[in-house]
Amino acid sequence: MKNEDGKNQIPPHSLSHVVDILKTAIKKIDIFTQPEASSLEVKEDGSLIAKKKNRLEKFLGFAKSFMGPLLFATIRHQQEKKLYDLKQQILQARDVLQSHSSLIEKLKTGDSSQQKLANSALEAIQRYNSILKKDYKSLARYDFYNYERNNLLSDKEIKGQLIQLPHTVSIKYDASVYSDKTKTTLKELGIAFQANSFKKTHAVKQTTHKKAEQFMLDTFRMKAIRMIQSHLPQSYSTAEILQLITQSPINLELENDLVLIRQQLTIGPGSIIILFGSFKQSSDLMSMPIIDHIQLSSESTHSGFPYPSQHCGWALIDELVHAYTLRTEQIPLYRQIESRKKKLSQLLLFDPDYIAKSYQQFKLKRENFDKNKAIILPLHRQLQEAILKGCFLFTENNKKILSIFYEKIHSSVSPFDLLTSLQEEITRKFIQYPAKLLEDEWLEGNQTLLRKGTPAERFQQAKTILETSREQMISDISDLEENDISAYIRLIGSALGKASQNILLQYFSEKIGYAPPMLSDFERKVQLCAFEQLLVFLDDMEKPIDPTTDFIQDLIQKTQKDLAIFTQTIDELPAEALINELEIYFNSRYNSIVK
Repeated sequence: MKNEDGKNQIPPHSLSHVVDILKTAIKKIDIFTQPEASSLEVKEDGSLIAKKKNRLEKFLGFAKSFMGPLLFATIRHQQEKKLYDLKQQILQARDVLQSHSSLIEKLKTGDSSQQKLANSALEAIQRYNSILKKDYKSLARYDFYNYERNNLLSDKEIKGQLIQLPHTVSIKYDASVYSDKTKTTLKELGIAFQANSFKKTHAVKQTTHKKAEQFMLDTFRMKAIRMIQSHLPQSYSTAEILQLITQSPINLELENDLVLIRQQLTIGPGSIIILFGSFKQSSDLMSMPIIDHIQLSSESTHSGFPYPSQHCGWALIDELVHAYTLRTEQIPLYRQIESRKKKLSQLLLFDPDYIAKSYQQFKLKRENFDKNKAIILPLHRQLQEAILKGCFLFTENNKKILSIFYEKIHSSVSPFDLLTSLQEEITRKFIQYPAKLLEDEWLEGNQTLLRKGTPAERFQQAKTILETSREQMISDISDLEENDISAYIRLIGSALGKASQNILLQYFSEKIGYAPPMLSDFERKVQLCAFEQLLVFLDDMEKPIDPTTDFIQDLIQKTQKDLAIFTQTIDELPAEALINELEIYFNSRYNSIVK
């Protein structure tokens, strides 16, 4: 279902239960943050009441709140219970808004009622965060003598714990706008291109006369070079841009009297340029097509976790370090790392110096990797073998798949480019996509067992969603024409997808509401490897580039470190404290909820 702008819209009927939960949480936060409220009460049904008092009532109430508990034990116990009940209601409301923050972002582009709900939630969050930060500028009046609110604002579980909204991890740029006909046609072509992303197009389809086709390609490339030069930072030369264009797959499609061209270029970690072109074709096959339109659009995406091209040509994915925690004050190690990751994400999207540094390191790693592939590729193979051994998948047939694959990699134009793009594809399809399906089902499903079931039923449903999506992905790859690359994707994707399943189930356990699974030794190593890669990347990006850096040794050391994680015992690894912190946290959170 789509709105007037063509964006995906959540069907209203699928949200009725979730909407009620959000409205209840918003109302509680609204009452807690009412500027002129003099006191707060909790009714028997758990709802909150804000009371406004005159000066005399304020004075008497304030005196009673301070003096009563000192003089009478009964008043002290009543006050402690009242504050405890209030705190639980506020924490519960805060958790609801925090855990549904990505849904609130989606509702901003929904129908009018969904937009209204999103605005109400955002206003409540903004007011709550302002009061926690003691920022009263946006409030016309504020009662500083509200005893209950003042007491809660100094509580360690509330003080400084803001409701975090999703931060920007992707920025898009469009150079121009198409006519409606061309826009619609290219949009359909783009969808088709994405749907066939496993099929790498290495040759142009014969859609028109050979000479006319070559003319279109030459014209397209010349104009594309000029557009890319004006868009990219100065770190890319004309020769490098030309090499990108000539080596990247290109698609031609015939649509009525239009010939449509689409090409996607990877210009850096998380940064792509998509070139769309259209030519008007005459009925006279001997005449040259007339250029109708060429458009450049770009997208940069970075979560703060390294892409494979920013590590050693191989890396895991952000979903394995993004833990969806709601009470970050209880996990100081994770909170510190998550804060650094968010900050770096913004710098890599918006800071020219960091963007230039990222491009520079990317180019140096690719150059050194490809020049020294005879040294580095055997280490990569050892790493894949260690992963397969950890999953009990290191069979003779699978060894043969690896042998054939690495022979192909070794003979490719750029082993670095091919290896990194395949690893991104594997983690996206076998880890990121299943995680997104699970979150979407929980956020948008009305009658789903993830909402209505017992903790055991919720866990089983979450597990089923992850397993089914992984099995479907394996089936989709198997349906394609079998080749060396698809066999490798299926093998490594199956291994990493299965090993990541319990990690994802652990991370979702708090907000969905089930007992987190215990991770096996190998699953803990996968989780640990992801955090180690993140920590190394944060350290690398937070310090200036050292001109004396030996990038060959850097690539070798990073690969050897990842390999050591999967071949050493878990106690020997430095980030064990972090994954132990998360394990203890998720178990304690579940135990506190079921009490």
